[in-house]
This record gives sequence, structure tokens and C-alpha cells, in this order.
Amino acid sequence: MSEQAGREAVRAHYEELPYPARDPEDERRRLVQDSLSEFALVDHLFWGGRRLDAGGLRVLDAGCGTGDAAISLAEQLRGRGAEIVALDLSAASLTVAAARARVRGLAGIEFAAGGIEDLPSLGLGEFDYIVLPGVLHHLTSPEQGLRRLAGALVPDGGLGIRVYGRYGRAGVSQLREMLRILAPPGESTAARLSAARRLLGRLRPEHPARAYAGEWERELRENGGPDGSAALADLFLHPLERSYTVPELYARLGDAGLRLTAFDAPAAYEPSSYGVPDAEHLAPAERHALAELLNGRMEHHRLFAQRASASSPPRARADDESAVPAWSRHDPEGERDRLLAAGADLAAGAGGLSRPLRPSALGLEILRRIDGRRPLGAILDGIGAAAGTEARGRARREWERLHRELGGSGDLVLNPSPDPEWRPAPPG
Repeated sequence: MSEQAGREAVRAHYEELPYPARDPEDERRRLVQDSLSEFALVDHLFWGGRRLDAGGLRVLDAGCGTGDAAISLAEQLRGRGAEIVALDLSAASLTVAAARARVRGLAGIEFAAGGIEDLPSLGLGEFDYIVLPGVLHHLTSPEQGLRRLAGALVPDGGLGIRVYGRYGRAGVSQLREMLRILAPPGESTAARLSAARRLLGRLRPEHPARAYAGEWERELRENGGPDGSAALADLFLHPLERSYTVPELYARLGDAGLRLTAFDAPAAYEPSSYGVPDAEHLAPAERHALAELLNGRMEHHRLFAQRASASSPPRARADDESAVPAWSRHDPEGERDRLLAAGADLAAGAGGLSRPLRPSALGLEILRRIDGRRPLGAILDGIGAAAGTEARGRARREWERLHRELGGSGDLVLNPSPDPEWRPAPPG
């Protein structure tokens, strides 16, 4: 498929069925979130937690669809003077995204029609952060797309990327091929959707693709609209998609002059999480590739990347008491505070490793004091002042466990002590 034909096919697909299906009125009751649009995590990875307070942020949601990432980031950056551009080929999708922003009263988003391929000619300037919540795997030339995106970053800026995982998407790929034969692209969308529903309903229980039924049913329920059609079409009838292994991701990033900064859930990409502790001698790329194979069910890869020439921000050690712990997940409804107040279990882990974490009484005292401003030492001192020196020492050991568990799942970060002299890199 030529670049122009692929672009037009993708545009037409989303003109007919904007995805994810969203009702703007739902913005009055919920905020849709994803790890790539958690700005506390982004700030930690690319700037050591210092960028938000510096102001002047410019963010691009490239291939914004109906606006999940742009809306979430704009809500988190509300009142901070950030500029957010939401870019998409589909006018129907942009219309939904703009309506969602109006319901929320978010005035700081610019909605622009176009594709990643158009970036050099659109005159949008450079960005501190570019999020690609699901567009790279729908490009005819993802290599060119990544190069264009790398060229639109400020020198110390970063990318947040979600792509399909090859091994975890094997069942979906089989079903897509079945439907290509049963209901080829020349048929009407309604006929193809009907064929997809019939096929899913008649798939033999022992068919390997059945192992993914829970995932596709959740996708239809959460992102498909009243009858699931938008998600059904995106999953099984999309005109252009590809999936990636970890080695392929490393290669594509390298070709574009980028380097991997981190996966959103680091522990999911470590062999030790799957009971294989003797891989520590391997290079990161090899460890991550091995972990992907050990997991076997990664449907998506969510990762962060930056220019290969960019300097890395300082990293804090878990025992650095001048460092500042911070929650990486935005919690607009206060659910985490309610769980901590009740002493309930927290979810830790991702990539098929999600499990409940029950903090000890001291652990709860630590977590309740984390506000993104208070240094670790001050948190431990507060516990020591309330319960004695011995309690401080035990809290220090409990902190190391919490940092390992919640840091590995991407839920908790540790930023270095603030540097009042730090400034973001100027545009290139």
C-alpha cells in the first residue's frame, strides 16, 4: 500500500468510526487516563521532576483520535500556561475531542488537522513532550514518522509511545486474517462488522485466539461505543496495522536517532519478574527481549524515548533521603487516598503481573505522607518523631520494599533533590 493510499484508508476508517468512542458528556463524571499521559511520570523520566514548575510547556498529541491523551494532559496542566496541540487526520475524531474539551472548560488545546508526515509543513514548532497513544502502528512508514517526531522535539524533550506487541497480539492477528478472507475490505463496514460478530460468536472454545477473549470483550465494552462497533473495527478491521517485538522497537528507535528511556512498567520487562534471576549480566535490550518472551502476552508496549544526543536527568538512589518521592499516577477522584486511609490493598504491577500490595502499618504511614514535595528524609523523620527512633529505622527498610514494588510497576517515582538553578534546554 502506498503512503498516500494508506493515509487515506486510515483517515476514512476513523471518519466513519471515530476511536475510541467517547460521549463528551461523560467528561462530567470521569477522566480517561493512560500511563503515557501521566505527566508526573513524564516529568520524572525526562527532567527529574523539575519541568512542571519551570512553565512554558509545549505538548503534542500526535494522532490524538477522540482526545484521551490531550484531555488528560490538559486537565493535569490546567492553569500552568501549557500549550497543547492535538493533531489528527480525522475531522470526525477532532470534533469529538473538541467537544470533550468544551465540556471540561479546557481552553488551552489547539486542534489541528493533519498527520505526522505533515509535521515539517504545519509550522507547529518544537515540543517538550510528544505522545503517540496509538498511531505509530498505523503508519505506512513508521521509520519516517519517528524521524519526523524526533525532529519536532526540543533537545531535552521526550516521546511517549504505545504500539502493538507481536506476541501478545497473535490471537487478534489470526482473527484479522480470518476476516480478511471472510469479509474483504471491499465490502461495506456494516457487512464486515456483522461478519466479525458472527465469527467471534462461533469461534471454537479450544481455538488459541479464545485466550484473548477477555481482552477484546473489555475493549469493546470500554472503547467501542453503545454497540462496540468502533472498537470492533479498530481491533479486527483496521486497514493498516503492524505489531512489534522489543528488538524491533530498539531498532526503529535507533534508526530515528532515538533511545529508549524506560518502559511504563519497568518490572514487566525484567526477567527476574518471571522467576529467571540469572539474566542480570545481559545488556538492557537483551533483558527486555527475554522478558517479553517470558511474559508471552504483552498486547501493547508503552515506552518513553528521547533523542540519542539528549542528556539524561540525574537519578536518585532509593537510599537518598534528600530525594522526593512522588506518585506517578494522577488521582483526580482521590481513590488512592481513600484506599490508604482505609488501609486497603493497592494494585502493583503491570504487563500481566498485576497483584495486590498490602503495605504494613509503617508502609501506610510512609505512603500517606508522599505529596511530591516532601523529601524522603522528612517523611522518615516525621515517623520517627511520632513513634521513636527504632520506628524510623524500620520505616527506612519498609520504604526500600515499597520503592521496589511500586517503582517497578511505574506507580511511584523518586526525584532528585530540587535544583533551584535548573532550567529546561532552549529550543534547538
